[in-house]
Amino acid sequence: MLLPVHTPEPIMPDQERILCAAIRIVHNDETLIIPGFRHGDCFGLLVKLGLTLYVSSEDQGFLTSKNRYVSRTEAYEIAVKAHQVKDYGEDSIILISEDLY
Repeated sequence: MLLPVHTPEPIMPDQERILCAAIRIVHNDETLIIPGFRHGDCFGLLVKLGLTLYVSSEDQGFLTSKNRYVSRTEAYEIAVKAHQVKDYGEDSIILISEDLY
């Protein structure tokens, strides 16, 4: 029995993609973006640096291939467009790092 071959749609070289989780903090009046494999890694780095900051859900997002920090909602839209995740329609409107890898 032959199984159908799944051929993913090609990704354009300049198409924006989600690279990694990130959190955004303000420290000493400067906005910093802390990247990590998962959001927990970002928070772990804050702890290692001795920073005890509250990070709101709006400040938990992702970094893109265009070096932009984006919200979980915008990240989901980018990841769907780049075929990094499946579009679950209204059932999912935000991206979590576990969706990527």
